[in-house]
Amino acid sequence: MRKLEDEIALLEMRSKQILIQLQRLPRGSRNAVMARANLDTHVQRLVVVKGERDRLLKEIARAG
Repeated sequence: MRKLEDEIALLEMRSKQILIQLQRLPRGSRNAVMARANLDTHVQRLVVVKGERDRLLKEIARAG
C-alpha cells in the first residue's frame, strides 16, 4: 500500500510540474505538444494507480 501511496504522490507532483512548464510554453509549439502528451501519460497512470489503491482499501475493509 505504501508503494502505491508513494507512486501517487510522485505522479501528482510530477503532473503539477509539467502543468507549470506547459503554461510557460507557446501554445502549439513542439515542446508544448510533448509536455501535453507527457502530462496525459502521467494522468492516465495516476488513474490506474488510484484505482488499484481504492480496490485494495475495499478489500481491507471487507476483510476487517
